[in-house]
Amino acid sequence: MTRQVAIGYVIATVGLVLALADGLLAPVSAFWSAHSMLTNVVASGIFTIVTVTVIEGWLRNQERHRRAAEAEQERRRLRIVRSVAYNAVARGPIAQRRIMWFLLHGGELRPVPEFRVSDGYAAELRAILARLDLPETSEHDVMDHVADRPCSTARFDVLALDRHWRSLVHDVLLDVVHSFRVLVARWSPLLLTTEEGRHTLTDLAAQVEELSAVFVTLGGRRPVSGSAAGRLDAHRDLWRRAFANAVAMEEKLIDLGGERHTDGRRFTTPGRALLPPTDLARITGRDAQEAPLLTWRLYDGRDSSPSLAVP
Repeated sequence: MTRQVAIGYVIATVGLVLALADGLLAPVSAFWSAHSMLTNVVASGIFTIVTVTVIEGWLRNQERHRRAAEAEQERRRLRIVRSVAYNAVARGPIAQRRIMWFLLHGGELRPVPEFRVSDGYAAELRAILARLDLPETSEHDVMDHVADRPCSTARFDVLALDRHWRSLVHDVLLDVVHSFRVLVARWSPLLLTTEEGRHTLTDLAAQVEELSAVFVTLGGRRPVSGSAAGRLDAHRDLWRRAFANAVAMEEKLIDLGGERHTDGRRFTTPGRALLPPTDLARITGRDAQEAPLLTWRLYDGRDSSPSLAVP
């Protein structure tokens, strides 16, 4: 029973009692007649209570309608964001994943609109890999299970000590970060129209800043060798986490876009095959979680996990 209904029953009961007392009980009727001021106060009080109850009920009903209308508008905006913006901004993490793999392992690089690597940069990378006697492995062969995932740790440790490779990474990722920021800025007005979109925008901004930290720390003029192996470990770990976050963000954005599904319910990116066991276990472990995730990235800036070796 709602509060308004209970008050209505009380008022009706009081009114009925007063009416019966006035009509059937002469002493009571005489009392009300002899005390006109009290009669007016009681009548005014009953009228006030009825009026306030009716108005409060009307206001509550209007509030329910307003909230229902706002919820429907939110659902409509969310459908638009999911059908347009998510699939568009997913190009950022996809390009990040493809380019980071290409810089480390070579192979075929499929271009993403707005994130093209020049032929000159590609030729320079292949020359560096050949000089260091590092074979190339296409990410598509790994995702199609045609080739095994190569050891990322050993390759990174060799390449990170090469000044020309670090300089190339700096230049390539500098362009990628710029294009990523332009892409996010272009779709920010639409993403900001929904609460879910605002969380997405926060994750995208963190993604861009993390990628920016990668090319800054691997700048060609910054020596990686020298004082401690810990510096190399830190750089490798930063690279690994940024790559894993790109895979996780790509998967979630495409899933939210709703254009593709792999198991009838949600999209699972083939890019998972590119992850080392530690990160693969982390992303698959989140699949069973029912609670809403605070972030779709596997790692954030507050994550203090120690550097993990990539087999």
